[in-house]
Amino acid sequence: MNLSLYVLELLLGLYYFFHVPGKRSKILMAIPLCVDTVCSVCVCRIAWMALINPTTASSSSWKFYIIVSIMTALSAFIEQSYFSHRLWRITRSKIVATILSILVVVPLVCVLVTIALALVLGPEVDREKLNNLNIAVTFLLASVDLLIAVCLVYKLRLIDFPRYSRSTQSLIRTTMAYAIACGCVTTLTTALATIMSFVSVNGFLLFIDCTGRVYTLTILINFLLFNDWKGNDEPSMSFTTFTTTQDIPAYLH
Repeated sequence: MNLSLYVLELLLGLYYFFHVPGKRSKILMAIPLCVDTVCSVCVCRIAWMALINPTTASSSSWKFYIIVSIMTALSAFIEQSYFSHRLWRITRSKIVATILSILVVVPLVCVLVTIALALVLGPEVDREKLNNLNIAVTFLLASVDLLIAVCLVYKLRLIDFPRYSRSTQSLIRTTMAYAIACGCVTTLTTALATIMSFVSVNGFLLFIDCTGRVYTLTILINFLLFNDWKGNDEPSMSFTTFTTTQDIPAYLH
């Protein structure tokens, strides 16, 4: 599953790099792609070690598990930071931005703390507490994904629709649908990982290994869709003429 998502990610990424203009957006897109590449290589290495020598796979692959955990947390951090920034572009609310910034940073910090404790304490570490911390992190990730989606939809619903053309109104509605879809997909992935942590370790690892790919795909698809919407929009609609904080085009810049 991880490889399938990664191949899809690479294909969409190559299409984006060769067919969509804009150096800045390509640089921004290259960062999560590089993170996912490192993570996918480690996941494949873990799977290969488990295949050729199942008895010693866990002890010989612990370094790769650490890298996967860090890269997955980074993917979540990048995706949530990206959509939080989009939300701030619409609301211009410092309170919302501050709250979301804290919520986005906390899971990454928790993952790093968990890894540090495991490395420092070794066998003496309380594994039950670490497992509870991992569960709390996945639950928090799911909650933040859902919160960002809800805030985006709520803010977009407050926009004064009559002041815009039909094409712009359609774009706003499509944006709302996309925000809901992204929030649901990422929330569902992390929620399933949380549930599987109580049921099966292998099931938990399966979803965690794929979580980073899901996060990066949401950013990549967002870049592709909004570029397509901007390109197909009517010429009379200028994205640079909207200046108020309630204007949806600010979300598209």
